[in-house]
Amino acid sequence: MRMLQRTIIPKWACQMWNIDTKFSTCSSKKDPQSNVTIVFNKATFDGWVTRSVSEHGIDIVAISQHTKVRLHVEAKGQTSSKRETKRFGKEFTLNQKRDHLGKAFLKCCEWIQQNEAAATALPDDTVDRELINSITTAITRLGIVVFLVDERGAVRTVGYLPS
Repeated sequence: MRMLQRTIIPKWACQMWNIDTKFSTCSSKKDPQSNVTIVFNKATFDGWVTRSVSEHGIDIVAISQHTKVRLHVEAKGQTSSKRETKRFGKEFTLNQKRDHLGKAFLKCCEWIQQNEAAATALPDDTVDRELINSITTAITRLGIVVFLVDERGAVRTVGYLPS
């Protein structure tokens, strides 16, 4: 039996979309209050949200209503959320963002290898936007979607999910 992997949504995205408030009591995918729907390129993915017991955040898994394909979104944050680090609350450096993006794409490739849909969500800032714009052809060829999320919660996308 294959284990279903979960994706952590960073605290900046949770705050922006009020996920902590909307899903504050969800601890199991069996809870009807945990149901979510993601619509992307006319494909609808149903899934669930659960609150993690650890400090990592909230997880989402979404499954296409039509194709039954799972969509995984690897979300990366804007700042360090670890209070014990020197960089707590400070924006990540270019090198840190490159490292995070590389790890996110590796995770996306693992999901694609399992015939599942893959995406990553990043803050829509100048550095992340430039990193993504420099590799748009590769993103499209790999079948990865990038969600760039601004401080208002608006989302821009790069790439396409395979049909």
